Amino acid sequence: MVTSFLLVVLIGTSPAQVRRQNGSGNLPPGVPPSQFNPEQFEKQMQAEAAERSRQLAAEGEQRRAQMLKNIQQNSKETERQRDESIKRALGATDQQWEAIFPRFDKVRTLMRQARYSLATIGYTSGSGSGGSQKMGSSSSRTTRTTGSGAGAGGGAGGSASGGATVGGTGWKPLENSKNAATGTQSQSGWKWARPSDNKGRSELNPAEKAAEEVLDSLEKPHSNEPDVRAKLAALRKIREQAAKQLPEAQKQLREVLNFEQEAKLVLMGYLE
Repeated sequence: MVTSFLLVVLIGTSPAQVRRQNGSGNLPPGVPPSQFNPEQFEKQMQAEAAERSRQLAAEGEQRRAQMLKNIQQNSKETERQRDESIKRALGATDQQWEAIFPRFDKVRTLMRQARYSLATIGYTSGSGSGGSQKMGSSSSRTTRTTGSGAGAGGGAGGSASGGATVGGTGWKPLENSKNAATGTQSQSGWKWARPSDNKGRSELNPAEKAAEEVLDSLEKPHSNEPDVRAKLAALRKIREQAAKQLPEAQKQLREVLNFEQEAKLVLMGYLE
């Protein structure tokens, strides 16, 4: 049935319609009786439908790849701008920043892994006489999603929420309602802000990968508690290792800072 439907969509004419249109009961238009082979005709239509399905799948994959590329580029540009703002806040010269940045980036990376969490994104969409509107928000227990402080971007929510598509993959409905007085309808829902929404799985850092593996196990139809606990243990180990390495990395960062720069990084949350 699916194949027949695809064939109708593909060429706009079913075999039965072909027979009715030409009046012969068997022949497609313009084909002499001596040359018509029903089985070959059916196979040809099936092949064309299969090829069209393949093309649609390839186009969809290309669109997804381009979207992911755009998100990655935007994320890199946001990070570059954030680094530049920190450099300016510290009053660092280009030469000073060359010495500061590698140590600062190591501290930031360890802090993100030591405190890594996944955010959730909520949305509300409405439509009616006044048009339609959509609103999204992101929340996480340990992660801020704006600003340039140590917690910014620590989890997935900081970048994932901006590129999320309401109603796309992973959204879970919460409520649908209708206001009889105004004639407006609204719906709300939420989803996990997965790091893989913004980059390929092969590009995830250890904390991101471990967090997604925990989530993958939890979202199975029948989650297995021992499996979830094992993956939780792996995530906790990554956090603990990063937390242990953090004091030494912060010490090395202080060595290339003047007093004012150190004080400013304390205010930003990168130093204790």
